[in-house]
Amino acid sequence: MNPPLRLAVVAAVDLAGPERSQIVRLCTDAFEVDYSPFLKSFGKCTHLLGFLGSELITHALWLRRPLSIAGTWVFNAAYIEAMATKSGYQGRGYGSAVMRRVHEEIRSYEIAALSTSVPEWYERLGWERWRGPRLILRGAEVIPTPDDVVMVYAPWGVLPDVNQTLAAEWRPLELW
Repeated sequence: MNPPLRLAVVAAVDLAGPERSQIVRLCTDAFEVDYSPFLKSFGKCTHLLGFLGSELITHALWLRRPLSIAGTWVFNAAYIEAMATKSGYQGRGYGSAVMRRVHEEIRSYEIAALSTSVPEWYERLGWERWRGPRLILRGAEVIPTPDDVVMVYAPWGVLPDVNQTLAAEWRPLELW
């Protein structure tokens, strides 16, 4: 049996220095890139931390990110980032526990989205791949992103037509 996971929901502005350092280490190892600039770029967001004892072993965060679906803006959209579980703890349900809690925490949003290289993992948690065109808008420039896997989740169970066009505003470091 797995040891119990202690979950903590923390606003970015309330993160203690050691927690922030643990998040950077966890995500740097998971994504194989220095995650410090990414974490700083998210600004106002909320973290979900999963601890075994004092060790951070899993993490996700969400932030408000407007999305355009078929040309209509949804301003109350949650965008999930930095979902990671420490390598020695993967496959034990800890990451799934974090995402199930994220689902509870984002119930006030109309829709949630994320980009991933492991869509199958999210599909088993109720996320669906966006099949329509995916675009990033940078001023007047429209950037098609056909190779990016974007997934959506409806906190209230009603997804829009995932064959429509999905767009988001450009941001530094990562398009999606």
